Amino acid sequence: MKDFTVTLTGSAQRLSDVLTDKTAGGKDDIPYRTLHLQPDGANAGAIYVGATNAVTSAAYGVRLPAAASGVPPAPYVFEFSGEGPLKLSHVWVLGSNGEKLHILGVPF
Repeated sequence: MKDFTVTLTGSAQRLSDVLTDKTAGGKDDIPYRTLHLQPDGANAGAIYVGATNAVTSAAYGVRLPAAASGVPPAPYVFEFSGEGPLKLSHVWVLGSNGEKLHILGVPF
């Protein structure tokens, strides 16, 4: 398993921004069987998840809610059953500058 914490910038960004080699398809951009995404307990705003850099608060695939009283929401889980792997570079997120998103991945 691998875990990462992405610090959000307030602009659309790839999850692979957390990697040493940030190149999409680069040596660090490995395929995952399962990805768990969980907002930080200190976050005040929602995080929007999408498939392109066009993700916005009005155009997204999944909305991860903000924490409530310091308790983060349950993680959103991407699981694969023969559909093929997902790489961090495939997922784009948008959230408030300085807030955090935690990632737990199970590689193939």
